[in-house]
Amino acid sequence: MLKIKKYRRDYNKIKINSDFHYGHDRDFLYGPRGFSNGKEHADWIDSQIESLDPNDLLICLGDVGLGIGPVSIIDFINRIPCETLMVWGNHNSGVYQSYKNNLPNSFAGMEVYPLKIAKNVTMIGESFLLDVDHDRFFCTHMAPLIFHDQNRGRVCLCGHSHGNLKQINPDSDDFGKILDCGVENAKQYNGTAFFDIDEIVNIMSKKMPSSFDHH
Repeated sequence: MLKIKKYRRDYNKIKINSDFHYGHDRDFLYGPRGFSNGKEHADWIDSQIESLDPNDLLICLGDVGLGIGPVSIIDFINRIPCETLMVWGNHNSGVYQSYKNNLPNSFAGMEVYPLKIAKNVTMIGESFLLDVDHDRFFCTHMAPLIFHDQNRGRVCLCGHSHGNLKQINPDSDDFGKILDCGVENAKQYNGTAFFDIDEIVNIMSKKMPSSFDHH
């Protein structure tokens, strides 16, 4: 598993996000996010991407886009203006095509990580360990009950559940130090599509460690 070390001093902001679902024109997706139609939702996601500073760092935990075809999703990730570390989600159309397009011919049929898949976007794989100064994170798409270094203070950042798994939302610690960083939770928490890393540190400080496993 890849381990990546970053420092706050090197970036304007460090932001974490999951489940943009850009282009997903379904009312069960955009409705709970507070939009009346898919265009409103897509326009808002566009504005959120445009709000990123080129000197930010974005940690994207999967499910970038859905339902608009690989070309449009590749265009979307190419418009992300800042350094971005990304993991696979369970809806990978476009992202997977961009990955294949950038995979060296000598590695055809294999997986290579890290791999730059757009100007500012690097695919890290299914999960990775992220250390930011002294804060330690396990980054993945779907929520695990047990994860690497859980008993040594590492916390889990994930997505996938769209705020529906209440036990991993910001105001709950039922499953320990794990947070659904999806758009639904971020928008409710601060009005944007992203959590700032220091918001996450504050949220996690109020969650009790998990008792699911003793390791």
